[in-house]
Amino acid sequence: MKKSESQILFDIGYMHRKLIAKEVIQDLKNLNDEIYLLSGDDSGLKNVWEEICVQIQDDYSFHWDVYEDTIENFINGSLSKQAKEVIELLLYIGNIDFDEEEPEYFQENIVEDIKADILLEAEYYKNNNITNFLEQNFGDEDEDEGDDDDDEEEEEEIN
Repeated sequence: MKKSESQILFDIGYMHRKLIAKEVIQDLKNLNDEIYLLSGDDSGLKNVWEEICVQIQDDYSFHWDVYEDTIENFINGSLSKQAKEVIELLLYIGNIDFDEEEPEYFQENIVEDIKADILLEAEYYKNNNITNFLEQNFGDEDEDEGDDDDDEEEEEEIN
């Protein structure tokens, strides 16, 4: 089956969006110094990407706007390194879906679309750090005060 020219353009645009999203996710993984992490030293999360995944999969923290700004800044940084033709392609594709009555598709829309791709990836991304964090039950700490020995044995099994 032969693809139409517009389908080929959509596929190429989608490929570029995915490449940018992958680059941004790697940038977020590289933010692994304690000064960047907002979840606390005892969270077990090792980088900003894991913190974002936990919030998408569980609940947004008070700092969610900081994470969103970070994602958007990395996307804008990646877009600034793209060839002019890539940006034009993404804008062209975005404007195909817009009606004449709607506002024009701009670079801010590209950023939002790529951010949506990243957050979708975060919704399904799993690793041991994320799983361990999500399985912790901070609300039961008061109930277990008399069982310190049991808690130590559980920690040894996990480690």
